[in-house]
Amino acid sequence: MLAMMVDLEEDEEWSMADELEDDDFDSNAVAGESALDRMACGLGGKMVLPMIKQHIMTMLQNPDWKYRHAGLMALSAIGEGCHQQMEAILNEIVSFLLLFCQDPHPRVRYAACNAIGQMATDFAPTFQKKFHDKVISALLQTMEDQTNPRVQAHAAAALINFTEDCPKSLLIPYLDSLVQHLHVIMVAKLQEVCLSVNVCCFSVLVCVLKTFQPTWYFSATVLYGLAVRPFGRLKVCSPLRVSLAVGICYLMSDYIYNQLI
Repeated sequence: MLAMMVDLEEDEEWSMADELEDDDFDSNAVAGESALDRMACGLGGKMVLPMIKQHIMTMLQNPDWKYRHAGLMALSAIGEGCHQQMEAILNEIVSFLLLFCQDPHPRVRYAACNAIGQMATDFAPTFQKKFHDKVISALLQTMEDQTNPRVQAHAAAALINFTEDCPKSLLIPYLDSLVQHLHVIMVAKLQEVCLSVNVCCFSVLVCVLKTFQPTWYFSATVLYGLAVRPFGRLKVCSPLRVSLAVGICYLMSDYIYNQLI
């Protein structure tokens, strides 16, 4: 399974691709990852983690990016099945994982974001409570990668997973920085992969933005810009615009109410 996950092809256009290729879903690497996930869930962490941990660590130290990518994707795949065993060493895993957000190869950084997003789901809310400062900082830094939109988008996708189960009180200190980073992606990138991810990210963050008044007008302006932007072939166009309209009204409701009093 791990050998299958290394079966990746070099693609110079990968980081700028506007749409996912069929190979992204039907490749040997994806099949190996899916099989590993099922095996971990079926056999459990007591059997699987001791058997696979050293293999993953060796792959993560390999100079070939394909092995580092496969190791990170394997880490993502076993989280659910090895939950109890991995939770005991979560500090070690996260400290090591975050280093790969700065890996020289964009597809390794992509895989690191994938692992963060998956672990944020598998180990919530412990993951959020223990690592919010390190994880949010790493993802925001990765979202600054203007030359690799797919990496940017996946960092934002990981942020969605992270915020879904993160207590509001932990998110509030980061809201200003979150909004600023998301705005940069939204106005600078036209790729559908970036657009869809960041609209979804705003739908998650809008529930707490009202508690951070300095950014409400800025956020509403960004949401409005997305609502009127042509989305081309994006199939969820209408639902997105409805969601954005609700978000704008939600952000402005307190301000309008106070002006009427």
